[in-house]
Amino acid sequence: MQKILRGLAAASIVCSGLASSLLARAAPSGIEESGVYLGASLGAANGKSKVYERGKEPSLGFTLGYRFTPNQSVELYARTLNFAFFEGLFEPQDYYYPEDHIGVSWLGNLPISDKLGLYGRLGVGSTRMVSAKSQGSRRDTEGSGGIGLSYAFTPRIVTKLEYMRLFKSELNLLSAGFEYRF
Repeated sequence: MQKILRGLAAASIVCSGLASSLLARAAPSGIEESGVYLGASLGAANGKSKVYERGKEPSLGFTLGYRFTPNQSVELYARTLNFAFFEGLFEPQDYYYPEDHIGVSWLGNLPISDKLGLYGRLGVGSTRMVSAKSQGSRRDTEGSGGIGLSYAFTPRIVTKLEYMRLFKSELNLLSAGFEYRF
């Protein structure tokens, strides 16, 4: 499983590099070339580390981004990672688990057609880790990577399907969402 996840992270890096090399390519018709966008997504967070094992947890995400060109953008985002209200209540030991994540990412987009695109994500952020028993928390800095597909229904409304990996907390996120381009 780890080999597959490392392969997906490597694929996201390759896609980002390919998208960067295509910056001179003209924007596909029907897609906004640059500007601010807002997005929202719903998905599932799934993780496993040495001290905790997560099943699929609902995950909500919100983004504020800026497209510099049709091929690259930067995005500020926030995601919930856990909705377990009684985490660790019956566990014999205390441990920390991921609760939410905020970060910044660079996205490289590779247009496949006028409306369809493949993108890669590389970023860094802060994950809030919560104690299962003592109700304390801490913030951990970690890198992230991902890969996704986007489809532009109109020049302003785009849907997305994305896989993202938080490396240090060993979380996998699969989400579907949309963005509105201003």
